[in-house]
Amino acid sequence: MILVDTRASDADADIIMDALRDMDHKHSDLKLCVLTHRHGDHTGGLKKLKKTLKFEVMAHELDMPAIQTATGYDVEHVVKGERVCRTAAASTSSIRRDTQQDISACICRGSRR
Repeated sequence: MILVDTRASDADADIIMDALRDMDHKHSDLKLCVLTHRHGDHTGGLKKLKKTLKFEVMAHELDMPAIQTATGYDVEHVVKGERVCRTAAASTSSIRRDTQQDISACICRGSRR
């Protein structure tokens, strides 16, 4: 499973862990978290999740230092080159706010979806 962003806080990390369980997954099923950018509303739950679960993190090279400083954890997979996250953010701008929050906390479920 792949998590896209960790939302803003430890409370959001708890919601993510509960969502894994609610979807009948073990915490060990989470293998990767892709951080779209370094802002706290996208990385705030990372510190608690990394303390509790074992998974790797992917982020853009320009965001990596700030993520490491804020969380104390390394980014194992570094994306180099031009940023492409703005396109994804722009594509959700016309979606209702509650749906955007669900998207930002989306846990990709592959073929179960």
